[in-house]
Amino acid sequence: MTMPYTHIDGVYVKITAADELKLVLSRSVAERPAGRYNRSGENALYLTVNEESARVALQKYKSSLPRKRLLVEYRVSPCRVIDLRNPAADRLKLLTVGDWKSQLANGIDADSWRVSDELRVSNEIGLIDQSRKRPECWHLVLFRWNEPDAPNVEMVGKPRAIVL
Repeated sequence: MTMPYTHIDGVYVKITAADELKLVLSRSVAERPAGRYNRSGENALYLTVNEESARVALQKYKSSLPRKRLLVEYRVSPCRVIDLRNPAADRLKLLTVGDWKSQLANGIDADSWRVSDELRVSNEIGLIDQSRKRPECWHLVLFRWNEPDAPNVEMVGKPRAIVL
């Protein structure tokens, strides 16, 4: 299968807990929690295209999140990622539609981890994932950053407090 790539670069955002700010760009962090595209401790940097998309991404989880949150901007240098919005990626996208948290709660590996496993084995940088709640919103997940042959990611400006 030919992978559907999209070239990206620019400023992306993340809403994070204030006490986790220094960990966001860290790699190989054993305490990194599991996510839709990563097992616990596995490298994954979740960013969004804008504040609205970041809010949409956290809607489902906001009752369990710490109250003190920050909106942070990150500049991502040019790279190409797999675009799950592209119909050519439907085989992969179908694996991401399940509720990964429910799968974990039932002792099952998240189906979406099969997607990230496949892309990691192929040494892909990351992927674009369309919001399930609001299709016009999308999220960027990087598996590799700030290392050789991967994009440089750095914080831009100062984080600002945000209420969800």
